[in-house]
Amino acid sequence: MSPTITMDVVVLEHRKMGKPCTEGCGTDWLVEENQKLAQELVEKAFGTGVSLRFVNLAEPGAEDANHEIVEKVRTEGMVLPALVINGEVKIAGYFDLRMLNDMIDATSDLE
Repeated sequence: MSPTITMDVVVLEHRKMGKPCTEGCGTDWLVEENQKLAQELVEKAFGTGVSLRFVNLAEPGAEDANHEIVEKVRTEGMVLPALVINGEVKIAGYFDLRMLNDMIDATSDLE
């Protein structure tokens, strides 16, 4: 029997080409090492009830699957990366592993 997912956490980023910023721009969520570290941290802190996904909106079909957030980026000038928990944007702009963990923890306290 698979564990029940109680929280859906999505990190949205957008990059078509080029190198990521390396000068204090925050965590690059499209780097596999950072994704692995985040997965390990979340699983250690919250168990298997949290689904953590990383989405590059530059990938084919990704914008369609995340239409509401893409509209906010376009119409409201929302900054990426974005941390979305259970469909609600919690952070728009750069964030690190600690902030990711803290926001999941704060959201789980509310539910």
